[in-house]
Amino acid sequence: MTQRQLDWAAAQLGSTVVEATPLLGGVEAVVHRVTLADGRDVVVRVFDNGGAWGPEHEIVALRALAGVAIPMPQLLAADGTGDQAGLPTVVLSWMPGAIDYEQSPSVVGAALEPVLRTLADVPITDDLRALPDELAYAVGKVAGPCSAKVATLPDAEELWAGLRAIAPSRDTPRTFAHGDIWTGNVLWEGGRLTGIIDWSDACLAEPARDRAPARVDLVVLHGDGAEDHVEPAPHQAFWDAWYAVTLVVMLPEWWPGYAPIHDGLTLDEAKARALRLAHRALG
Repeated sequence: MTQRQLDWAAAQLGSTVVEATPLLGGVEAVVHRVTLADGRDVVVRVFDNGGAWGPEHEIVALRALAGVAIPMPQLLAADGTGDQAGLPTVVLSWMPGAIDYEQSPSVVGAALEPVLRTLADVPITDDLRALPDELAYAVGKVAGPCSAKVATLPDAEELWAGLRAIAPSRDTPRTFAHGDIWTGNVLWEGGRLTGIIDWSDACLAEPARDRAPARVDLVVLHGDGAEDHVEPAPHQAFWDAWYAVTLVVMLPEWWPGYAPIHDGLTLDEAKARALRLAHRALG
């Protein structure tokens, strides 16, 4: 993060920056905890990735969901184009808590259930209709040949045919989805869920799509069968297998973010667990 982004954030908030501390972030943004002279702590996310990802979906989601009963950050300032800050940048309220990869699957499932149900009930406003249609994308992809990356997987054609066979209808009603609820985007404090962060993958799909990352990640972290602690929704088998296959082909790129959280887990074992889940889902 550059001084330009710090100066922009400070100007938006009407204070000066005292300290900026790097935080563990994903592949889409550089993230800092910024302490202001007025005593506030905020989070500044700078999307320094050559345009591969941007904050536009996070901006839409956080604005549309303001006031919804979910522990989530408030959007305090946004430069979606980077014209002012130099790069696309958002400023968010600070959320208490920390990532806890040792939290038991049963506790995770129970804590996420009201969040997932609330997200599925969010009214689809005109603003939210601008989000990517993940259902149409996934159904369209499995209707064609598997990608070159998927083709490298063991039993790739079997997996792809299985996905095609159980894909939901394109006419399935859409619901709002966070899109990336996994260990690294859930904060805990004293055994209590305190925050859902990183809303840049917000999309339109169906409830099972939002449950799939949590279910797959529990398996990657805790082993076969851990997905059962997050209740399934209609078409869950499709979305579990879809997300598991996506995870396997993307894990080498995502591993720097995964490895510090999934302590002691190897990349090969993480991929193997996800693939086993995909095969279980597809029968």
